[in-house]
Amino acid sequence: MAADARYTWAGKHAGTSGAGIVTVPPPAPTADIYVSDMTFVKAQNGYADLQLDKSEGGNPITIRGTMYSKGIGTNSPSDVQVYLGVNAPGSPRRLA
Repeated sequence: MAADARYTWAGKHAGTSGAGIVTVPPPAPTADIYVSDMTFVKAQNGYADLQLDKSEGGNPITIRGTMYSKGIGTNSPSDVQVYLGVNAPGSPRRLA
């Protein structure tokens, strides 16, 4: 997106212009939500596709012998970002 800005600072007129990338985040969650059910702002997995609700190898997500039906399967390096936002002051959301 390109933008021009004109302003006055200490009695002097000035301006600037530039271009950059504008990211519009998805709507913030309004209730408790699983990460795998959210829209990702960014999702990069080191060597393969990000797996939703299964491990990197396509198996159930298992940590120390406990199986989980929800989650994301990645390997290193990976970068997964979600937008949590704020819907109302003092109303925390649980992210599982």
